Amino acid sequence: MVKPKSRQLAVFLIKPEFHNWKDCLKEKIDYDKYDISPELDMPGIIIIGEVRKKRPKWLSFLQEGSNEETKEVHNASTRALLFINCEERLFAIAFGYGHYMLKDDCYERGFGLKVTLNTVDPSKLRSLDTSNIEELTVQTRKQTSKSSSMDAFGLDILRDLMHMVTGEPLDQTLAAKITGKDALVFNAKMFFRDLKEKLPKFLAAYYSDKYKEQFH
Repeated sequence: MVKPKSRQLAVFLIKPEFHNWKDCLKEKIDYDKYDISPELDMPGIIIIGEVRKKRPKWLSFLQEGSNEETKEVHNASTRALLFINCEERLFAIAFGYGHYMLKDDCYERGFGLKVTLNTVDPSKLRSLDTSNIEELTVQTRKQTSKSSSMDAFGLDILRDLMHMVTGEPLDQTLAAKITGKDALVFNAKMFFRDLKEKLPKFLAAYYSDKYKEQFH
């Protein structure tokens, strides 16, 4: 039996006014598109962007220190997007530098943060990104060596705003670890077909206000 591999996926929720995946892409993007297998019953499209190669800036510096001609090397930026329709909403899952192909205004801000707050185990948080809302704004990242509750981070709920949260979900079948800001980044052992079950759960978590019971 083939076992699922561990994956890390970055999921964006597209705003309702962007009805077509083509409307989400920046202009002058070169890509190839591929249909999703019909037997998966997951309406969507796979977009793989053109691979861009660029000579790294540090190569000329190293050349200054050698009498010989250095080997020509290039950095390659690979990028892809997977668009999937789910319950009248559109998701975009980014691979590599794929998120740079998305228009900045096409996805929901704070989607990943809200989903994380609604699914994470409050006693198993790993890191918090916060900013202080007093006269001088101070951004802080707090991490723990092991999963801990909110109390371990010394968060002042009257002055501190959370921007990104990492922790372990209550439902371990959903993911092993989850991080949320604008995108939802989750780690899970899964097959492609498992997205059909996970995406509706993420959408339900986004619509929920459950987080107000634990993070208020």
